[in-house]
Amino acid sequence: MAQPENINNLIDGSGFRDKLLVIGKDTQFSAPLIDYAINMSIRMGYSLIAVSFRLYQSKYFSQDRLATSNKGMETPDSENGVIAFRKMAETAGIGFESIYRVGGLKEVVHEIYQERNDIDLTIMDPVYVGGRVDEVHSIPAFSLAPGER
Repeated sequence: MAQPENINNLIDGSGFRDKLLVIGKDTQFSAPLIDYAINMSIRMGYSLIAVSFRLYQSKYFSQDRLATSNKGMETPDSENGVIAFRKMAETAGIGFESIYRVGGLKEVVHEIYQERNDIDLTIMDPVYVGGRVDEVHSIPAFSLAPGER
């Protein structure tokens, strides 16, 4: 029996999307979010992409300026916010990378999914859905359907 040339097309990435996207609040990641991300990565075999995310809310901040300032942006604050997260991931033997983004939550998530073809699941700080870090009972998680990527 002949092997398919590209099994990714047939399976739609199942088993090949091996990244967990973790969206922090501003430039910080709460302890419950980090713990959840580390434990899930160990269980599922994920490596981590930590997104330091700053929500823009100014009507004076143009989309053009946002697009040019967003790509590959790293700031000292965002790097300081991920140091402990990176160390915990490395100690657990989990691959880790970090990025910094500014924009609307939905737009940033779609942009990252479109840039990459390796994200399986996204988790984020509970404050994005009205929760408080000190009252964390669950971590919001979602994945974009193939048609939404």
